[in-house]
Amino acid sequence: FFIAYSIYFRYYIDMKYLILVTLVLVGCGKAESHDNSEFSVYIESFRNDALAQGVSVELDKNLKFQYSKDLPDKTLATCSKAPVAPENHLRTVTVNLNRWVTMSETARKLTIYHELGHCVLYRGHNDNKNSNGWPVSIMNPQLLSTSMYIGNETTYIRELFLGF
Repeated sequence: FFIAYSIYFRYYIDMKYLILVTLVLVGCGKAESHDNSEFSVYIESFRNDALAQGVSVELDKNLKFQYSKDLPDKTLATCSKAPVAPENHLRTVTVNLNRWVTMSETARKLTIYHELGHCVLYRGHNDNKNSNGWPVSIMNPQLLSTSMYIGNETTYIRELFLGF
């Protein structure tokens, strides 16, 4: 009996550690990591738009993009910073995959610009509106319409990088 119990107990402990290690390595399957290459067109566009406004932005190795199917449906993307040493602060843009696949290119660009506004420019939300009732910033919590953005792109880009 003691030998059988000992074997069972050892198996039970080994299985607990195996499950724990698996969960840590897989991350519970919530975020599906991708390299940044799929987002590189938006990252380079952001960098070029910043430079055109005279602003140098650091889009470095500490910036990671990933997809998630677990974000609330109304959330297009999020920016989060890992709580580590300041010189290594990992910033992660998590994109709602369920929404991303249905978005236009302009909506995708605006979503990435908005999140990079948080992660790179350290901007908060700006829910101010102009005299027409239109949002004055890409940093508005609601996604701008394509026609609104395209008709006022220069103004929105200037406001994002220069604040006016």
